[in-house]
Amino acid sequence: MGLRRPRPRPLRRAGDRRRPQRHRDAGLGRTRCGHGTGPRGGQIRRRRGRSAGAGRRRRGGAGTLVRVIDLPTAALRTELVVLETLDVDDISDLLADPPRRHEDWHSSFPRQDDRDGVGMVREVSGWTSRGIRERAGGLVVGTIGFFGPPERSGDGVPEAEVGYGLVEEARRRGLMSAALPALLALTDAAGVRVRAHTEPDNAASLALLRRVGFADHGPDPDDEDQPLLVRPVS
Repeated sequence: MGLRRPRPRPLRRAGDRRRPQRHRDAGLGRTRCGHGTGPRGGQIRRRRGRSAGAGRRRRGGAGTLVRVIDLPTAALRTELVVLETLDVDDISDLLADPPRRHEDWHSSFPRQDDRDGVGMVREVSGWTSRGIRERAGGLVVGTIGFFGPPERSGDGVPEAEVGYGLVEEARRRGLMSAALPALLALTDAAGVRVRAHTEPDNAASLALLRRVGFADHGPDPDDEDQPLLVRPVS
């Protein structure tokens, strides 16, 4: 499972214009995530956050204005993990060929899925990938994040796509069960609905998604062999 790596683009900072994920009048679309094999990856920075929901407005389809929703970029701390937003240097180091390794990266990090996920959103914002740092050992063992800022769906609700993953050695220890709810608390505060897509035989990821409020939404319209799960705003 995983995403195709996008063609390289120049690094951009928050506020730059970006290509939309999909047409905002489309129905629920596609995302991917996996318990250890989903597409997000990265390393780390500390930066002052911004209030969820603050932001500009941009012109959407048919002349409508769509508010740009920002998420805080400050680190999210749980008992087991710290989620730290990537900065431009982290993104550049992850996408280098080969990656420019950091001393606090796990020896198996980054996975190709981590690199693919980071390449989806290279500008620095609350929608950028976050590194998953295990508090017990202090190493970055995976990534979690979105495939870009939310787009308005056909029913008018803003939606974002989530992806995540861990190195093999960090799985089955409850780390993603701590990381995902912490990230979803931000989308709840911002009023954003979240979609997720995983392999039908990925029982661990399906169980996690359902446990944190995702519900089955039928097959993915882009791939009928893949289940699509949707989490409403809580």
